[in-house]
Amino acid sequence: MADSFTGNPTSPWRPVSLLDPETVVAVGAGGVPAFRLARQTVARAVACANPTSGEPVHVSNGSGRVVVLGDSYSTGYALANRGDAWVDDLGISREWDVTVVAVDGTGYTNGGDCGGQSYAARLDVARGLHPDTLIIQGGLNDWQASPTEVEAAADALLDRVTDIRSVVLVGPNDTPAQGRPDAINAALEKAAGAHSRTYISALDWSLSCGPDGMHMTPAGQVEFAAQVADNLPVT
Repeated sequence: MADSFTGNPTSPWRPVSLLDPETVVAVGAGGVPAFRLARQTVARAVACANPTSGEPVHVSNGSGRVVVLGDSYSTGYALANRGDAWVDDLGISREWDVTVVAVDGTGYTNGGDCGGQSYAARLDVARGLHPDTLIIQGGLNDWQASPTEVEAAADALLDRVTDIRSVVLVGPNDTPAQGRPDAINAALEKAAGAHSRTYISALDWSLSCGPDGMHMTPAGQVEFAAQVADNLPVT
């Protein structure tokens, strides 16, 4: 989902996010307490000064070389055991060689809490791993962008991966916290179609989410992995 994000399934490491319930509280009539704001600011400064996410994480061995470019779903954020992330299950169950390049809170247009970590900014890292298949997972974090902006960002990204044999976009899913991202889904599907790349819509998948209503439980991660595997093109 050692002290850094090394891909160790038993690692206690968990990235700090501005959406972390331990560092953010709702703004009430009296405002956010000063100590909470200070804690949030310090956590962000530490995380951004010493980034440990976004580096390639090898999660499984097998045939073929699959690279996943994604967001918190792919880092295993909010899971007690990051080895329960869908990327791990996908690689192990299908006996694929899977490496993950993921950062919490990022997307096609969203650079994340620290900025500068959009999918486009990290694409060269993924490309440098020479994947046979590149899976680009995400879209939920692009909710503040217009569908036109999301489509343009995806289109520009796909222009840079014409040399990769198989490129698959896995779109955003319906969540209790954020609702159904139909417009973003349509924008990403349109961009994928324009480049004759596979698009997998996750809108109708039944995925169990944790208390935050956004991130999947281990069971949800298993289902996500199974759906992705079942919808991948045969190569």
